[in-house]
Amino acid sequence: MFHKKKKKRPDISAPKNFEHRVHTSFDAKLGCFVGLPTQWHSLIENLRRPKPMVDPSRITPVELKPKK
Repeated sequence: MFHKKKKKRPDISAPKNFEHRVHTSFDAKLGCFVGLPTQWHSLIENLRRPKPMVDPSRITPVELKPKK
């Protein structure tokens, strides 16, 4: 009797004139990022990882049972 009207999805085109100007990777041996722009390099160096709220050494492994 009453039918829901389907909403039309907007047409989204692919990107045009895309340029990949920066390629960044992480060097595990040196422990730093390689290929960062100079503006980003200072930001990354100043970041500090927060201390965990729970001591990871106090967490015990738990065997999970398979789901039915």
